[in-house]
Amino acid sequence: MVVRKLFRTMKADASGRPLPENSKRGLGVVALEDIAPGERDWKEADVEPDAAGLVQPRTGGMSVTPDDPMKMPLSRRPVRLKGRSKDPLFAVRSDGLLPHLAFRPDPRNPDSHGFVEPVEAVALPEYRADLAATAPKWWEVK
Repeated sequence: MVVRKLFRTMKADASGRPLPENSKRGLGVVALEDIAPGERDWKEADVEPDAAGLVQPRTGGMSVTPDDPMKMPLSRRPVRLKGRSKDPLFAVRSDGLLPHLAFRPDPRNPDSHGFVEPVEAVALPEYRADLAATAPKWWEVK
């Protein structure tokens, strides 16, 4: 298994760890059900649970950038790295994720984007809890 360093800009909590929050700026995911029907044309969900409410593996998840934060989109890259995000930059090793989670490169853009996904079908609340439980594994990149 190749170990990758994964980057994400996120809000920080009072202790300086990533803030567990179901948003594009938190340690979590936006599900289709979080987006009002009238906004679904212009807001994108990270995950779309199936009819049973399960998030399936290999269908998307929390976005990360592998290996190099300079590959992040400008909107997510920190200002100090010539981007526009004012949120702190955090990193985690792919082998530091919980056993229920895995990094998968985005097949459409494997060098610059990937997902932290469940390794097996899991209820949305459990997947979100698993993501939140990784907070101590992330460190701020200064």
